[in-house]
Amino acid sequence: MSVHVSQLLKLSCLKDAKVVAGKRALERSVTSVSVLEYAEPTALLDEFFEKNRFIGSEIAITCWYNIRDDVDAQCNILKYLANYGEVGVILYYLGIFVKKLDPRVVEVADEYGIALILMPEGSMNYRYSEVITAVMEAIIKDRTEQTLFSGDLLTQITQLPEHLRTMDTLLSLLRDRIHASFLLTDQNNKLLNSVAYPQSADALLAQGLENHAFPSAWWKYQVRITAGKGPAMYLQIINTEGEPFSKEVVRQIVEVVQLFVNIWNPQHNQFISAEMVRTILRDEPIKMRRLGELFHIDVAALQEMWVLCPLEGEKEHEKNKNRLSLIMKENYSTYVCDDYEEQTVAFTDGNCLGAREEIARELEGLGCQIFSIQHTLTTTEVRQAYLCIQESKEASRAIFPDKKFYTAEDIAFAQDCLECIKQGQDSIDKATRYLRPIEQSEESKRTLSIFLLDCQGNIAKTAEKLNLHTNSVKYRVQKLNSQFGSDVFRFPLQAFLAFALGVLRVLES
Repeated sequence: MSVHVSQLLKLSCLKDAKVVAGKRALERSVTSVSVLEYAEPTALLDEFFEKNRFIGSEIAITCWYNIRDDVDAQCNILKYLANYGEVGVILYYLGIFVKKLDPRVVEVADEYGIALILMPEGSMNYRYSEVITAVMEAIIKDRTEQTLFSGDLLTQITQLPEHLRTMDTLLSLLRDRIHASFLLTDQNNKLLNSVAYPQSADALLAQGLENHAFPSAWWKYQVRITAGKGPAMYLQIINTEGEPFSKEVVRQIVEVVQLFVNIWNPQHNQFISAEMVRTILRDEPIKMRRLGELFHIDVAALQEMWVLCPLEGEKEHEKNKNRLSLIMKENYSTYVCDDYEEQTVAFTDGNCLGAREEIARELEGLGCQIFSIQHTLTTTEVRQAYLCIQESKEASRAIFPDKKFYTAEDIAFAQDCLECIKQGQDSIDKATRYLRPIEQSEESKRTLSIFLLDCQGNIAKTAEKLNLHTNSVKYRVQKLNSQFGSDVFRFPLQAFLAFALGVLRVLES
């Protein structure tokens, strides 16, 4: 057993709380509670999350004071927390700091499956400390009474987003459960994964492995982990407080690690390109560096990502991978390529020997939507770019149906259009008001849409697309200039019109 969100809601300190969204998270386990007052998604917060690894089992308490008037930031922080596997958010002092809960916030919590729990509106009589104390007491009581934890941890892993189902995550959950440090190494004592308890002991842990000597006060235990058809690995369990763990606790630790390796990642120790791709996208930094050493690849040099997303009905992953690998080999000196989830992904050093348009043309027959994202300097940026592609690929195709491949700018434009639509009719009306001079003319709207979005202001290409003579297109563009009272290809009018037309294309799709 473990403590679920639904059980916490029965505590006296939460009996007046109300779940307004994300109800599918009610049966997820909670193993800790934290206060999140600085809630605006920034690079600093991203680094904080990366280092502290709030994953899979935590519930956050906040009043969103610093983003009380920013609905976009409220939505973004929920997405952010959900992507890190957070279980839920308890929102205090609604009606005092956050004056009113926007429907968009509720929609995001439902969409991302994160429980949004409201304390009674307009009341200052509820304290953070009451929930923190009661929740932790319930968790500690459950751990005292329920000594079997391996099944709970495996269940927690299955409930996490796919990109968090990693060995680092599993070892972090084990660390938080039994307050131990873990090292996973290959047969040559090369480090694969490392988590420390307390986290401040991380440097001592790495130093001990490097010097083959840990502080004498630490209790250490090593066990062999088999990995399918591959060579074995070795798991070191370390208690920095010096007390040995019972045989039963050690047995369960070994069981859960062994099961994880065999079920989710039977080739965890196989250093192949598939592992490199997964490691980069999941952001496992220690393992990533180790893979780089084995492949003799400068991981920091991998600054471009190609993604092939199969169109509906197209599932020839092996064919796509082989073709993409061959083309990457011909055009880049450094690359790794393999399948990830339902896509085929390649990372390169960005130094393309040919033209990316030619690469896209060679890939065209695979029945895939093609993305080329450049200048990704960190694994965090890579993961965010990958998630953006998944969120925006349909909108990108609707806005730019003729593109052979999509760039980071195309994805960002599509995301902005989607965000505009998600904010409701007022937002849509505000974006499309720039089209009022031609709102009664479908011919003018179609001409402008093709001229700006498909042909980037090229008269000849627009004529070809419309199957018209270039003089006819010139006349239509002159007419558009007259209707708008300005050159439609002049900035910033061009930007406003392109965005409005992009929003309409997504709506029509």
